[in-house]
Amino acid sequence: MTPAHFRFLLIRSDGSYINSFSDDSKYPIIYNFVINDETGEIYANDGFNILVLDSRGKFLRKMNFAEFDVWKILSLTLDSNKNLLLSFMDGKVLSFTKDRKFIENIGIAGEGLGELKNPEEVAEDNGNYYVCDSGNSRIQIFDKFGNFIKTFGKRGTKKGEFIHPIRISISDDKIYVLDDYACRVSVFDKLTKDEILSAGESGIQYGKLLLPTSIAVASSGEIFVLDSSVGLVHKFNPDGIPIFNFGMTLDISRRFSLSAIFPFTGKISIDKEDNIYATDVYDNLIYKFDKFGNLLGFLYCGDYGIKSPFGICIGKDEKLYVTDESLSKIFVFDKDSGGLLFSFGSNDGETILNSPWGVAADEEGNIYVADSG
Repeated sequence: MTPAHFRFLLIRSDGSYINSFSDDSKYPIIYNFVINDETGEIYANDGFNILVLDSRGKFLRKMNFAEFDVWKILSLTLDSNKNLLLSFMDGKVLSFTKDRKFIENIGIAGEGLGELKNPEEVAEDNGNYYVCDSGNSRIQIFDKFGNFIKTFGKRGTKKGEFIHPIRISISDDKIYVLDDYACRVSVFDKLTKDEILSAGESGIQYGKLLLPTSIAVASSGEIFVLDSSVGLVHKFNPDGIPIFNFGMTLDISRRFSLSAIFPFTGKISIDKEDNIYATDVYDNLIYKFDKFGNLLGFLYCGDYGIKSPFGICIGKDEKLYVTDESLSKIFVFDKDSGGLLFSFGSNDGETILNSPWGVAADEEGNIYVADSG
């Protein structure tokens, strides 16, 4: 049997093929990738290497970090200076230039101050690094040189405490931390690091969470939490009060199932007007809600030959891009009218897709497709 391989495809906004890259390494799974918006370079994490592609999808180099005595890359982030921030399973967070020049060791493995255990997401703010130190149930802050500054939170379920923090988002005055074990988002004052409110709690009732896996914060401060276990997206107001759900709620008019999608893609898509788009792989639908949760409309994808709408994103050109893994195609819609503009993939010339699940678009309208198969 031929082993599955992972590849990226770079495609123009009209669906025409530009280039692709296939990784034939021992570890063909891509866990996440980021795009340097200054150079256009793509950095992809296969768990053991960082693969670097140019803006046209041409493979440039592969960076391995075994010499730093590390084990498995858990997350990949770019800071404001476009340096690489890598967190590793053995408790290390290291920073490198785009050319792999070592910059700083941000923390060491352990349980003391400045020491990390199973670090998850890393966020950068004003030159400081905030690390979700999930194994030690806290957030640790380091300066740009890797020097320990401060920690906040400890293991527990009370106010200001964590069990397993995995995601972090920072605004001008607040820090949002998602704890998947505690099933809540804790919101902290950015200056004092005191918890000022929380959103969500464990449970199956309205406004409660079972397996939250990602967060998004609107410019208004409203909080969106994705619950992968049952396909629910919860919206909370800036005070942490639940407003409405996306998914299998008691409101039948808003019922749609996301559970088969979000454990894999981990996101919905929001446009500039804060309209929210979500795919329903079971009923073969794409739903559009306004920022107040009102259903604006939906597309029955079967009318366009789509069988399993999967990944979704709003491009900089305000077009709606939808992947169909079963058909190995990308469908492009006008997000306002809902009309199908064009599709590509499958056996369409050079743009041949096997199993597309992730899609993103840059400011120039080029489309990046994560394809496996």
